Amino acid sequence: MNSRKEDTFTMKLRNLLWLPIAAMLLNSCALGKKVEPSVAQERALAATKANEEAEIDTQAITSKSEFSDTIKSYEGETVVTETITSKFESSFKAKGLHGDTPEFAATYKEMMEEKVDGVETYYVNHEEAFYLKDSWLFGDFSTTVRERGETETEENKGKVKIVPIDFKVVSVFDYLSGFSAGEYQFGAPNEEELAILFQVASEIEAKELFGKLTITYKLDVKSLVLIMLLAFGLDLDAMTEEEREAFDTELNTMVEEMSKVMSINKYQMTLGISKDGYVEKIRTDIDMVTNEYNEEVEPKVLVASEELKTFTESTMEINKKLTIKYPNIDDYPEAQPIIR
Repeated sequence: MNSRKEDTFTMKLRNLLWLPIAAMLLNSCALGKKVEPSVAQERALAATKANEEAEIDTQAITSKSEFSDTIKSYEGETVVTETITSKFESSFKAKGLHGDTPEFAATYKEMMEEKVDGVETYYVNHEEAFYLKDSWLFGDFSTTVRERGETETEENKGKVKIVPIDFKVVSVFDYLSGFSAGEYQFGAPNEEELAILFQVASEIEAKELFGKLTITYKLDVKSLVLIMLLAFGLDLDAMTEEEREAFDTELNTMVEEMSKVMSINKYQMTLGISKDGYVEKIRTDIDMVTNEYNEEVEPKVLVASEELKTFTESTMEINKKLTIKYPNIDDYPEAQPIIR
């Protein structure tokens, strides 16, 4: 057997040996170790608190989202279809937030389009990048808007020397919001929001793999009705047993009525808890349809329907070693100083 054939044989053998290990890892990722919902909830609450109390010196956040909303209006044989679609992705990296020479890089892209019966009525595309390094704030943005057949584009690029910023006192995201249109902040739910999710979820699934905990809160029509009632001040814990029985009967009636006009294919929030005990991932998925009927006629007539599909996902790492790549600052013209 010549050396080339031996090399090929060795590679094939190595790949075959890896197959059982890969299959085992894939199965482990799909299964994980189940964790009781109540235990997972306690860990989620602790992680949320850890996020809020963490002294963050380095931070890396990535986010992405897609949104689609289709509304159909019916008038006799006429159907008007309005659609709104959008998507965005962002990246934020910062280090030295507790030091004298903080740095960050923030990039953001967003597109939104509206159509009526397939014809575009409005479109906007925005891209931006901002950087802070050696007390220089520099960056660029481009925004294109198209409406009624007319297109306008606004662009700018520059750099400015700024006074030192203490991000222990001023939130870096508040600072960014002063000149950025992007969404960078990692929106972990607070303790109250987590408590509501635990209370109204139709199902809670929790799994742990290699020390990382994943919790999925699944919602249904009943969940949404409960959220609405809780927002209006409902306190289930304050109810007597008789009051709770009466409420459950009324709730079932409300859910039955709501189910006639709403269909939920998927509505859930997923939290990822790191081995260090922080919330490191958030994902929300929604796929639902609502209908509106004219009930003044018999049989009732469908007058409008709305189909909503969206997901948003964010991941975050804090106080980990990271590298930030910067463009050449000499390519940016100097602007007037920013006074804060």
